[in-house]
Amino acid sequence: MTIKKLLRALNYARNQAIFSYWAKKIIHGLLGSVLITGNPVYKYFYIKRVHNNIPSLLRCPSWIVIENSNICNLSCIFCPNEKMGREKGIMKEDLFRSLIDQAVLNNIPNVLITGFGEPLIDKTYISKIVYAKEKGASNVHCVTNGILLTEDVSEKLIKAGLDYLYISIDAASTEVYGQIHKVPGSSAPSDKFSDVVKNINSFIALKKKLKIAKPILEVRFKDFDVNKTDLYDFIAQYKMSVDKVNIFMNIFNWPGSNISNNLPRTTRLLKFPCRNLWSTLYVTVGGKAALCCQDYECKIELGDANKENIMDVWNGEVLKKYRKMHLDCKFNEIPACRECIINSQLLSPWWGEG
Repeated sequence: MTIKKLLRALNYARNQAIFSYWAKKIIHGLLGSVLITGNPVYKYFYIKRVHNNIPSLLRCPSWIVIENSNICNLSCIFCPNEKMGREKGIMKEDLFRSLIDQAVLNNIPNVLITGFGEPLIDKTYISKIVYAKEKGASNVHCVTNGILLTEDVSEKLIKAGLDYLYISIDAASTEVYGQIHKVPGSSAPSDKFSDVVKNINSFIALKKKLKIAKPILEVRFKDFDVNKTDLYDFIAQYKMSVDKVNIFMNIFNWPGSNISNNLPRTTRLLKFPCRNLWSTLYVTVGGKAALCCQDYECKIELGDANKENIMDVWNGEVLKKYRKMHLDCKFNEIPACRECIINSQLLSPWWGEG
């Protein structure tokens, strides 16, 4: 490839990522406008879509999220980890294996081995990935902050058979990184940015060296006011070297916490049944099944995977109760859903699904 063609490809890739970002911004603006919030036709067809999609989702979860660890090596301004009151630790091996066995038996297509913590803190994480893949898990996913993703760990993850790796960075400079990611237990900025960049570059180089397509590598950037100056530099830095650059529209909150996450000030919020109740089973480090990942304290317990089969939890009376409440739009009667905006027109997961 000539230098001219390479520059053209780089520019095209950068522009595509920028276009995707602005498309999200425009769609978000439209969804929050009176054209949508005051439109009975939109609401009618959205609810119809919800009811049409539910039957195909009831058989089993599309995702099982297994919280192998809720201990973290960062304190991030968007995350409630340090405010969490439930006990912190590493998931027991026998519980993890039981969850994987059941996930494979029931053909759950996606297994995310990450929770409210840094998964790589778990010293048995590699062996957990190996077990999941050897048992036949189709798509195994990991979300990490990248600090512990050394070259040795990267090589072991690749050889273990990990399918998808997502790295949350949120910055393209040391200064901005430190404004978002803090040292645990303090307000001091984290100085790990250079380590994360080094680890990502090492992972990319290792994939090229081994000439392999997996794990699919995605780098993530949450859209805050504090990091807007880094957005285009972030895209330029990674667009040609990773499989996906994902710019998150930061429009969710954590019910029960005081973390606002740049939420838009709007009183025109349409709330709908939340697809998470029909798509994802979240199992905490201690084995309790939470209503969803937004219920970070697991205040609403659907069941206990230490004592129950996960499909009994999935089809159980507790979850049925909350699904019915959602279908009846009784969100304000559910503490975890009352303050949440995941189930709103600002995030429309039912469109394009099913």
